[in-house]
Amino acid sequence: MADRTAKLRKLNAFRRHRPHMSASALSEVLQAVQDEGVPELHNRNHLREARNLQCSDPTPFGPILQDINCTCDNGRQVRIPIAHPAALLFTALVLSTAFNSFVNSRMDVAPSSPETPWNLVLYSDEVTPGNPLSAANKRKFQAVYWTFLEFGTHALSREESWFCIMTEYSPVVNSVGAAMSQVFGSLIKVFFDPNGFNFQTGGINLPIGIGNRRLWAKLGVFIQDGEAMRATWMTRVGKCRLCMLCDNIFTEESDIAAADGTRLLRCNAVHEKDLVPATDASLRNAARHVEAKFLELPFMGVTAFEDLQKALGVTHKPFSILLDRSLDDIVKPASSYMHDWMHTLFSDGIVNLMVSLLFEAFIDDGRTEIYSVVHGYVDKWNWPSKHYSAHLAEIFSEDRKEKHRKAQHIKCQASDMLSLFPVIAYFVQSVLLPSGRCTMHCKAFLALADAVEFITSVSRGRVSPNMIRGAVQKFLVIFLATWGPTYLTPKLHWLLHFAKTFEVFGVLIACFVTERYHRNPKRYATELQNKSKNASACLLKEVTCHSLARLEVPTALTFNVCLIGPRKPTKAVKKKLMELLEADPATIIDPISIANEARFNVFGTCSKNDIVLITDGDGFKAAKVLLHFGLDDDCITIVNVWSLKSIDRAAGYSEWNVSHEALLIATCDILDTVTWTRLDGDVVGILLPCEFR
Repeated sequence: MADRTAKLRKLNAFRRHRPHMSASALSEVLQAVQDEGVPELHNRNHLREARNLQCSDPTPFGPILQDINCTCDNGRQVRIPIAHPAALLFTALVLSTAFNSFVNSRMDVAPSSPETPWNLVLYSDEVTPGNPLSAANKRKFQAVYWTFLEFGTHALSREESWFCIMTEYSPVVNSVGAAMSQVFGSLIKVFFDPNGFNFQTGGINLPIGIGNRRLWAKLGVFIQDGEAMRATWMTRVGKCRLCMLCDNIFTEESDIAAADGTRLLRCNAVHEKDLVPATDASLRNAARHVEAKFLELPFMGVTAFEDLQKALGVTHKPFSILLDRSLDDIVKPASSYMHDWMHTLFSDGIVNLMVSLLFEAFIDDGRTEIYSVVHGYVDKWNWPSKHYSAHLAEIFSEDRKEKHRKAQHIKCQASDMLSLFPVIAYFVQSVLLPSGRCTMHCKAFLALADAVEFITSVSRGRVSPNMIRGAVQKFLVIFLATWGPTYLTPKLHWLLHFAKTFEVFGVLIACFVTERYHRNPKRYATELQNKSKNASACLLKEVTCHSLARLEVPTALTFNVCLIGPRKPTKAVKKKLMELLEADPATIIDPISIANEARFNVFGTCSKNDIVLITDGDGFKAAKVLLHFGLDDDCITIVNVWSLKSIDRAAGYSEWNVSHEALLIATCDILDTVTWTRLDGDVVGILLPCEFR
């Protein structure tokens, strides 16, 4: 005991005399040193040299770290560092066997050719490290990520499938003409360089599989939030124009629709048939018409020019992307744009607004305790362990109530609202609607719940565009009848585009994955104390090396059923497993591994104590996960299987009698994790995902 005490004191002293790092990080470092020894070179300069070496290693496309030139309004040139996509992709394929195998398999599924090129996906956003409330936060930077649509929906939800091409500080980006609009256009030219490597015309030769394969790609999808859309395309979305993708939809505040004598312009359209879709040509023509009129500014006057920009919904800036003639055959701003359902629905989105409006309706009806009632109701529910749900009920606590009411929407993270929404919807269905109060408001909310379920379930393959189209139209009609056009925000209008987008691309991408990707650039940017003239290059190199290291993990982008974080069982656990297997330990040749978490299909994982649905012939049963283990390349899960007491498929709710008998099932027989609440005795209530209703 004395010896262990001395060792613990030594470890604590070692930790406290070093710069701060988390306990898990320090533990990983010390374990690696024990397993692999101390690297021969290990001081700070060596770390920088090692990072720079990887980013400057030669490839057939040059080093990873290169730069682009952008022009300021006064003609001065600004060099912005980038991670060259072809060089980065080549390096990733050479370094990572797992990534190489994944890309090879995807090319077998969707062969790339000049006639059927892959679709490049581009995402941009401004990221705020450090203190987000700082009056002059000079650490903000513009991040641009890219991937391929053909990687598949399951891979697009993983950070490893996205690459970073730029992390440039916002003051630098804002110093060039048209700011992010010009920079974004310059980045696109890197992928489609007419005088160099061009993904579309010649393709690029890559070391894929046992030889080389050529990859062709076109610019297929842009995905951004509203702020990034305005910054990139110079639109006035939210100010006077509701949507970049519609030529006839304007905000009520702009008074443009009211002044239109032809009655073609609208501020309250809730049917897809009422939209006049913008085209690639119409967006360019509008920007270039304003450009031509800018030359006549001395004659037409500032006020008339401003009215023209407002009427067309664009802002004129020289060097903006829609004025770049060299991109006319590459960039398709209307037909390639995809609204992101995460920002639309859950990031200060429609759901946040609707919950607030519903609660306000009940408060106006005299039910001032609605927040505290919902707080108590949510507190009784339990979510799968991956949802980090312990704080969810506190979102509706009394001390946050006034903040929500002042903001006129529920202030919380998008992932929190995604987790909460099914529970709130069932509360409206089972408690608020039967009360007979605010009936239209409740029906509008439940209509939104149907639309949200369809949109968020697209990746599971059981939703059609017409299902989304019908649910969205039903919701918007009820919403307009209940609240009028006052709250028809751009995000509410964007709902009308999801069905068409799904028809065109076969997928709806959510930005949860790119928001998670921000964590690493933010971490490095926050820790980068010495902001020298090469700060953005240093940041980009750190992010690039980090991404490549993640791809080198053997399980990167593998989606087979497997244990996550397997470990050896203790003697007691192994004995229990032998009893369940009814096997003699002497007959077990292969080692047994156990894990608290396992992947049960390409989309999902579940952990110990999660409640899941498992296959039962043509139906399903509920079960509680006790443990996962692997034997003879098989992944097996120990569960308590429960018996069905009642089910209300229309409400998406079921009740189950709890059983404590341990049974073995194949992990692949798990269908999904669920949200649940404990009722009286050994009875549990479960919310059913829409595909199980």
